Amino acid sequence: MTISALWIWMGIAGLALVGELLSGTFYLLIVAVGMVTAGIIAGFNLELGWQLLGCVAGIGACTFILRKFGILRKDKQPVQSNANVNLDIGQHVQVTQWNELRQTTVTYRGAVWQAQLQAGFPPQTGLHAIAEIRGSMLILQPLPCNP
Repeated sequence: MTISALWIWMGIAGLALVGELLSGTFYLLIVAVGMVTAGIIAGFNLELGWQLLGCVAGIGACTFILRKFGILRKDKQPVQSNANVNLDIGQHVQVTQWNELRQTTVTYRGAVWQAQLQAGFPPQTGLHAIAEIRGSMLILQPLPCNP
């Protein structure tokens, strides 16, 4: 391959960067790094096989580094209880009574909600935190400062 292979790889890397800007993920950025690696190898006039190997090695190295530093980690927390996804998680509501099924109704954000006590906690009145939202049911846990 000639020096034009370098520009082909860099052009593909540029397209991946544009796609990255439009998508907002790290994945196309990783692909772009792999393409740049292959372009550098093409600049040394090495064969296509070496360029492809360099592309794969660049993608693999970036993936390893980003996973090692936790940037590409998979969040194991379910969406229903993830405060980064649902801003209601952690907010406080006042509970005045529980029924025999460990359920109640609470007022939150100007509306009446059905609520259930999270498993493992004894029923008590007072301030509770929203631990999870399942459909239209708030799952509550008592705050440690409750009497």
